[in-house]
Parts: sequence; C-alpha cells; structure tokens
Amino acid sequence: MSDFGLKIGIEGEKQFKDALRDINQAFKVLGSEMALVTSQFDKNDKSVEALTSRNSVLTKEIGEYLLLDIFMI
Repeated sequence: MSDFGLKIGIEGEKQFKDALRDINQAFKVLGSEMALVTSQFDKNDKSVEALTSRNSVLTKEIGEYLLLDIFMI
C-alpha cells in the first residue's frame, strides 16, 4: 500500500513540474510575441490594427493564466 501512495505522489509531482515548465515556456513565447507586436508599431500607436494585435496577444496570455489557475485548483 505504501508503494502505491509513494508512486502516485512522485508521478503527480513530475506531472505538476512538467505542466509548470510548459506554462512558463508558453509565457516566454507570448512575451516574445508581444515584444514583436510592440516593435512593429509605435508604442503610442492607437490604430485599430495595432490595438487588435496587442489584444490578440493579451487574450492568449489571459487564457494561459486561466489554465494555470484551473491547474492549481
């Protein structure tokens, strides 16, 4: 019985760490994507195209945060 509990704990911890690593990687990618979008437009550019591009990246980031929040529950 104790082997069973220990095995679940170790496997669960590995999956948890793997998921956190994947989420952190996704945030790095999104950060790079936002930097690219920002570099394509002047920081004060309020055109529809610029705002739509920024909104797209921010929406992806919110999705990652929500995924992380659900994962942590």
